[in-house]
Amino acid sequence: MLYNSCGYLFYALAYLELYPVYICPADIPKCDHTDKCRDPSIQVDWNNDKSLHNWVDKLDLTCVEPYKVGLIGSMFFAGWIQYLDRLTSVAKEGTSYVYLLEMIPQKSVTAISTIALFTDGATLIWISLYFKFITNEYLYLLIFGITITGISNFAMQFIPESPKFYYSIKQYDLARKSLRYIARFNEVQEYVDCNLKKLRIIVRIQLELSKINLRPCQIIKKKNAWELKNQEEDDGELDGSMKMLLKNKKHLTNLLILGFLWITASFDYYLINFQLKYIKGDIYANTVVSSVSEVVAYALTGAIFKFLGFRKSFVIAFVISIIGSVLYITLKNSAESLLPVMILAAKFGISASFSLVYLSVTLFPTQYASTCIGIWNLVARVGSILAPQVAEIEGILPMILFCIMAGIAAISSLFIRTSAKQNAQQ
Repeated sequence: MLYNSCGYLFYALAYLELYPVYICPADIPKCDHTDKCRDPSIQVDWNNDKSLHNWVDKLDLTCVEPYKVGLIGSMFFAGWIQYLDRLTSVAKEGTSYVYLLEMIPQKSVTAISTIALFTDGATLIWISLYFKFITNEYLYLLIFGITITGISNFAMQFIPESPKFYYSIKQYDLARKSLRYIARFNEVQEYVDCNLKKLRIIVRIQLELSKINLRPCQIIKKKNAWELKNQEEDDGELDGSMKMLLKNKKHLTNLLILGFLWITASFDYYLINFQLKYIKGDIYANTVVSSVSEVVAYALTGAIFKFLGFRKSFVIAFVISIIGSVLYITLKNSAESLLPVMILAAKFGISASFSLVYLSVTLFPTQYASTCIGIWNLVARVGSILAPQVAEIEGILPMILFCIMAGIAAISSLFIRTSAKQNAQQ
């Protein structure tokens, strides 16, 4: 709930900047906001479901230059870079996602992550249905978003800190305390504390034995022991500081590549969302088709990832988005009836890549997960800030940029470095 509550404002930005439908005079049968600026006597058709009481109405943006309208969306995303907003929007989204992954078994990470992104992607569907069938007033939608944010923040006070996090920073007593709380909550009757410090020592012994080709000792029979050994082997002596992370070539390479992939996914994702209001056809139908393709992408990405791994999954996702955007660029005037299909393909691919960049946090040690998502979210705001401005450019240039960014990202994803364990699972 906390993770999904972020979307009730920024997913609705395209609707908040949507121009209304006007009652056109006989000499201008298809008038728009530019005609309204030339002839103030033209009135808004408030009976039309596409005429919303949004920012265009409230802030009197009818005759404002397009780049200034796009600037509203850009400044919203720029606000995420500011200190206060970073502590709220970005931190709330990123931290809640990482926390969710740390509180579930490793084997369920992909499935639970997919469900979280699935429900998040469905947010725009509910928003579209809200504006089309319930009311054209946006204020109630924002009140709902604020309400569930408050409820989820209150509920978070009753959830313990992640024992995985405490273990990663060697706070064993606090880790055991969290485990005891979880055991009581789940009504585990025969829970017994384990010596986590001894477990870490045993894992290190297994690692040293494996380095000299001896059979790993079977001192303890914990199903997570081998997983912990592999993590220790991949991460070396990381102590939780960014300096140590950046010294690790594998993690530094992945941090840079995935940062660029996050920028691309963010730019292309919001670009196509803002473009929906200018694409021919019914904006509600186009948005629902776009959102359905998004949630389907989230549902399928987890399964594809488990079989193909990060590199191949990223390439496939970006190639699909390229195919959809190329079809739109070349056929948008000659095959208008196929526009929803083109939108579906472009949005499907870029949504799948968005899902993968969230899953990619598993490439990093637990103590760095929140930091990595925070860094990626911060740099991704660059793409998000530009998306509303680019979307206001007339013609096919926005989708050309969409295609170019996806192509570069597809090539970059081939250089992601994975661990021996992850390679063995693929």
